[in-house]
Amino acid sequence: MKTQLMMGVGLLALLSSVQANAGDWRVATGLGSIYLDNEKHGYESARLDAYALDFQVIYAVSPLLELSVGYMEGVRGLVKQNNELIDVSVMYLDTHWKLSNGVIRPYGVVGVGKLDAKPEIGDQIASLRAGFGVAHELMDRLDLNFSYIATTASIQDAEMESMTSLGVVYTFE
Repeated sequence: MKTQLMMGVGLLALLSSVQANAGDWRVATGLGSIYLDNEKHGYESARLDAYALDFQVIYAVSPLLELSVGYMEGVRGLVKQNNELIDVSVMYLDTHWKLSNGVIRPYGVVGVGKLDAKPEIGDQIASLRAGFGVAHELMDRLDLNFSYIATTASIQDAEMESMTSLGVVYTFE
């Protein structure tokens, strides 16, 4: 957790040293889900989702490219058949490739992440991330945002298949 926090603070310090307008910065928050696709290693089929809070800081490099650093913290963990709870959190660094700048803005996502599970069940797991999202303007500086990210990671041979998030994005003026 300490390493992840330091990586995020370092990235934000680097980005803040770049000459930028306030409108280049955005913050996002939402509710997310982390899904495992493998039941044969003791995970209950009805409870393969870990619900999470999702937080991001986003910097617009150009009108069509953004960098984001984010953190998902599980609020209900994954449940194994013996009712053992596994809490998960994910720290990630993504690029957003915007496809449009209209009211509805689809975008592609490519990035890397690091999964942390408690109780400790092996090493912290690095993963690749790829997916898509769509933002819809609600007000001048407030957007509704949905994203779906396919990811590569595993927890005791159960593969983490996807992460979804639904939330709001605020753009600074």
